[in-house]
This record gives sequence, C-alpha cells and structure tokens, in this order.
Amino acid sequence: MNQDNTKKRGSGLFLSLSAVMAVPILVLGIIFIALGTQSVSEGMELEIKKALASTARETVALYSLSYPGEIGTEGQRFLMGVVDLSGDYTLIDQIKENTGNEISIFYGDTRMLTTIQDADGKRIVHTTTDDANIMAAIQMGNEYYSDRVDINGQYYYGYYVPLRNGNEICGMVFAGMTNESVKGSVNTIVTKIVIVFLIALMAVLVIASMYA
Repeated sequence: MNQDNTKKRGSGLFLSLSAVMAVPILVLGIIFIALGTQSVSEGMELEIKKALASTARETVALYSLSYPGEIGTEGQRFLMGVVDLSGDYTLIDQIKENTGNEISIFYGDTRMLTTIQDADGKRIVHTTTDDANIMAAIQMGNEYYSDRVDINGQYYYGYYVPLRNGNEICGMVFAGMTNESVKGSVNTIVTKIVIVFLIALMAVLVIASMYA
C-alpha cells in the first residue's frame, strides 16, 4: 500500500514538474521561433540583394566583353555591336544555369532577351516594364532593388542595373528570383528550428522523468 502511494506521489510529482518546466520552455520556444524566423528572413534578403546585384553587374560585363560596340534595335531585332542577338539565349541561359537567377536584358523599357517564361513556356520577350520607379532610377544612372517586382503576374526579388552605350543609358539588366522560391527556403529553415526545439523539449521531459 505504501509502495503504491509512493508511486502515485512520484507520478504526480513528475507530472507537476513536467508541467512547470514545459510551460516556460514552450513560451520561450515560441519567442525563439518567431525571432528566428524574422532573423532568417532579414538575413536571407540581404544575401539575396547582394547576389542579385552581383549577377546583374556581371551580366552587363559579360555581354559588353562578348559583344563590344553600340547597342541598338532594328524593328524587333536586338543588336550588340555587329551581332544580332535576337533569339540567341546561349549566354543568358548559361548565366541563369550558373547563378540560379532569372535574367532579362532591356533596350529602353522593353525586354529583348530573357530567361523568364510564361505559363505556356514561352519567353516573355518584347514585353515592357510599367514600373515608373524602376525607370526613374535607371534613367538617373542608379541601380534599383525591390523585393516585390511584379513580372507577368508573379512577384520577384529583383535588381536592375543600367545598360549603356558609352556614357548614354540605353536600357537595363535585371536579375531576380521568385518570392515563392525564397519563401520556400525560409520555411525549410524554420522547420528545422522547430524540430530542434521539439527535440530539446523532449530531452527536458526525459530528464525530468529520471528525477521524478
């Protein structure tokens, strides 16, 4: 009888101890996850901006070196130097393969080359940007970044740099990635944080049971 009472008291003590320990751990865990999610998002966005800026600038440099000369159009033909690049996606696709980023090359406000495709798998060439903020920044010779660029109904993290004929701005280069892909990466990291927290909580409860 005494042994049964002792077991009951031990079981009750364990449950009480577990409850006392679990509540603050849960509260701290929720705070930790919330702060961790915010920190991950902010840190990832900073890295995205740096990566996209680098890709856009390198794209300008690569095309300038590969196709030196004046940039222009003849109808729907896109010319760099003496080369007609209309429909030539070899270099732009290689840049996308190496970086994982979508690329567009504009003459004025019109996409002449792009890796971005519509729902039917067609490249969205000869489409324009109607974002006045982008065009204003580029025309002033500045670079432009946004975490919410609407392209063909889909939102992107996007970075734009001016494209020049000598000292004259004639277009721009875009590098971007979809918001959806970034959100997926953040969710993966947050899931790992939650798993670590749950493992820690279980470890605390196991330790508590050992001393009950």
